[in-house]
Amino acid sequence: MLRALRAAAAVLALALAAPTLARAADEPTPPVEVPLRVGTSLSGRVESFDAKEVVLLVGPEQRRRVPWAQIAPLGVYRVRAALARPEDGPARLALAELASELGLWGEARREYEKAHALKAIDARAMRTAVAEAEARALDAGVALAERLTDAGDVEGAFEVARRLKLEFGGAADATRVDKLVARLVERVKAREAELQAAKASLDEVVLDADRKREVLARLTEAKRSSALGDKEGAAAREHMVKGVVSRTRRSVEAADAAYVAARRELGRLRRIARAGEPERDQALALLATLDTTHYRLLFDAAKFFWDERVYGTADEYAARASYVDPVDPELLELRQLLRERRIRYRASDMTNTWPSPSSPSTR
Repeated sequence: MLRALRAAAAVLALALAAPTLARAADEPTPPVEVPLRVGTSLSGRVESFDAKEVVLLVGPEQRRRVPWAQIAPLGVYRVRAALARPEDGPARLALAELASELGLWGEARREYEKAHALKAIDARAMRTAVAEAEARALDAGVALAERLTDAGDVEGAFEVARRLKLEFGGAADATRVDKLVARLVERVKAREAELQAAKASLDEVVLDADRKREVLARLTEAKRSSALGDKEGAAAREHMVKGVVSRTRRSVEAADAAYVAARRELGRLRRIARAGEPERDQALALLATLDTTHYRLLFDAAKFFWDERVYGTADEYAARASYVDPVDPELLELRQLLRERRIRYRASDMTNTWPSPSSPSTR
């Protein structure tokens, strides 16, 4: 038993000290393709990375510095995996947790299997972790599809649903996945029908002034909801300064609901306004601003609850922030702290030893 405890402590120390242990300086990393958020990709060897950027060797003595914010979730995973030793169990476990948080179900499952083979996690803990990763990736996919639908990008939402169907077809509970994706598709179809009906009815209006009034009404309602979100967000930050946990959560939830309502109105406006009309361009600009404001509130909430040691709520808001911007460097850093904490508890679970009562709880 003492030997098991010492082994678990060693695993824990390594995981917390360096979740993705780097290779030796003279050991070349394998070339990787790093997808970017704009749809293109970069190929090269990962030389290093820090909290702000990644350094890629894209040619002989040619280095490319790429900010994390420009890299797609799969690229983030590949960069960190490139500097992890294949035989390092704690590194594979940390990569599994990272892939899970990024919604990369296939990569998470493979890394958990590698970590198990390297004895960084036992079979029971691995089954639990894999199930959690599956649920987390599904939640991320569904949230993304719903956000795209609200923003009027129905085609993008259908593409996300198709990808979920393909990725989770072989999941442990494939029937549940099928039902979840089917419900998601029905919601997207219903929203599409609503948008098309609104557009058709407006197209039949003889006087363009009536359609303009509808566009203005949608825009006004979107701005009203966004302003309400800003007001509740400001209130939430005031509560954060005072350390009032319950009121902070209520204000954040109210702001979140208002921002979601604003996104839906802008999505409708985006579909109703005609191409080339200034209102359509304005809607797209407001959507971009709304995403930034919404993300910032969710991130600030996650950081506040982390500081207050309300870790479950911090994890929840960090996940919701990732649905808006999964690769913001500050969010990646915060989620790494949350990930390290999960790894610590998984190590305790392996040996049936738990933190002392004085340790931070999972409130």
